[in-house]
Amino acid sequence: MIVSVEGGEATAKSSLLVTAPLPIVIFSFDMGHERALYGKLYPEFVEGKKVAVHRYVKPAVKWVAGNFQVEEVKYEPFEGNDITVYELPSPIQMNINKIEGFIAQWEYFQTIFVAAMGSPAVQTVGVDTMTLCYKNKCDAYLEEVNVKSDGGRKQLLQIEYGR
Repeated sequence: MIVSVEGGEATAKSSLLVTAPLPIVIFSFDMGHERALYGKLYPEFVEGKKVAVHRYVKPAVKWVAGNFQVEEVKYEPFEGNDITVYELPSPIQMNINKIEGFIAQWEYFQTIFVAAMGSPAVQTVGVDTMTLCYKNKCDAYLEEVNVKSDGGRKQLLQIEYGR
């Protein structure tokens, strides 16, 4: 099932996702899954189900000849769970002049997303929220631009967002 839900903050978008056909794989960029899993809908949709929440494990990224290479992405499997959540918090930036961590997270997300979408056992795949997922991809591209250039860019030009 592929569904797109749009709405304001705290309007039960994450909770709606939990009501979709099982098994579900959720990519939580906004980290609102705990309220959705253990809130008002818990007794009807979550209680008694096998739920697994996996923290983000950053893969190593190496730069070789001007291109990045991500080591093998390792993740906890989603098979055997009714609801699997992969936490994808925005990488903490320790230096305001250097963007880092987004390429690794983007590769981690893509690897698991493709595996979940290709799995005949998974009925529903959800990205919560796609707005933050898109921002993550833009920041991954900015990180790549910075590594390939002088490293001083803090934002992308509007024309570059299309990439």
